[in-house]
Amino acid sequence: GQSASFVASNISLVKVTGANSISWINSSNSTGNYSFTGDHKDGLVADAYFSSPSDIEINSAGEMYICDFGNEVIRKISAGKVTTIAGKPKTSGDANGVGSNAMFYAPSGIFLEDDNNMLIADRNNKKIKRLNLKTNEVTTVISTGLNMPSDVVSVNGNIYIADSSNNRIRKVSASTGIISTVAGTGSIGYNGDGIAATSALVTYPCGGYVDGGGNIYI
Repeated sequence: GQSASFVASNISLVKVTGANSISWINSSNSTGNYSFTGDHKDGLVADAYFSSPSDIEINSAGEMYICDFGNEVIRKISAGKVTTIAGKPKTSGDANGVGSNAMFYAPSGIFLEDDNNMLIADRNNKKIKRLNLKTNEVTTVISTGLNMPSDVVSVNGNIYIADSSNNRIRKVSASTGIISTVAGTGSIGYNGDGIAATSALVTYPCGGYVDGGGNIYI
């Protein structure tokens, strides 16, 4: 069948099919509107507002989760409707809790560990958090050693983090819970390929992907 990609584009959500056809998911925003006023503009997808959505994940049922960076919340699209499932709209802070009792500060990356749990790179709080998608409860997974983490992924229980302002890619071992550097030295620049990853310079890494073989793409 035809493939499709979903893109978070400034204030809107865009669908790109394998035929390079572009369509707006929230069509009311295709003209450049953004807001989070009144009842925070959840509801029908075509009418919902976003502010600088920075990441998207899709579960096995086809439901979509959006990291709504500018609104400081995590949103969900299911059955054609948008709901806010975690965070307090337009309010930055740092708090665990359920639903709107949780607070983020510039959440920038999300990753579905499975259909029940999501990791969140809570960038300006310098933390990695976990959202239980059944209860909408947010807890903190990693609270020290990071500096502006921009993205997070998990493979076989190991958590990989684009630790942007530390200029490193970090790994948290599933077996030990110990955080280590797998790429980068902490300095910015470019010093070539074909060298050990921990000797390579990376500059403000903002995203990453880890394949099934444990290869990291930055």
